[in-house]
Amino acid sequence: MLIKTEALVLHKVPHSDHSAVVKLFTKECGLLSFLVQGLHGKQNKNAYYQPGQFLEIIFHRKAGQGLNRIREVQALHTEFTAQSPADQFWRQQLLSFAVELTNFCLSEEHSEPELFDTLSSNIRSLVQGEINLSWFPLQLCLDVSECLGQGLPLREAQRKGGLDVWNGHFGQANSLPHQWLSERDCALLWDAQRSGIWEAPRAERIGVLDKLVLHLTVSFFPGKTLKSISIIREMASIH
Repeated sequence: MLIKTEALVLHKVPHSDHSAVVKLFTKECGLLSFLVQGLHGKQNKNAYYQPGQFLEIIFHRKAGQGLNRIREVQALHTEFTAQSPADQFWRQQLLSFAVELTNFCLSEEHSEPELFDTLSSNIRSLVQGEINLSWFPLQLCLDVSECLGQGLPLREAQRKGGLDVWNGHFGQANSLPHQWLSERDCALLWDAQRSGIWEAPRAERIGVLDKLVLHLTVSFFPGKTLKSISIIREMASIH
């Protein structure tokens, strides 16, 4: 069966001198792996399959566990608008963070169209310079949690003494500091979701980001560590 869908490139592994196995998050089918050949030919297909690139593809859905093949491909938005070199560098790091987080949180061949649309919107805003750099990683964590059924009850947590992101319990009883979102943290996140701006000191932002990442780790990828989180923390200490 031929399928036409949008897709986000998550990962690419060389297969031979002119081919690679590419993992895509497709809107229609979820995570799928493809064997892509002719990467260094006249058509320069390699440019299409960079992590963070959005594509429109037509492919034949392969039954079983084999690799799929793409019949037609077209690049969609992921071109950074004109910004300062430093600003573009940080936006590229945030894009890498979004790709790695998505790759860790998804299950094979499980369609998540709401998450795909949310990621597409967020990444488009990122590359076009329309979203606040300091808020983007926090918003991304909240959106991924919500779309995958593990959204945080921020309003209720404000009234009940905060939230333990490890076990989902309200209040601070028996909670370790690194896993407890305080009432203030929850209020700041709730307000920032509506304004798109984080109105708190940088140190607080880094602490809250770590707790949101912990929530996602416990929920979707226990035992794994995001390699990109260190440079995102560095960015949060500057912006």
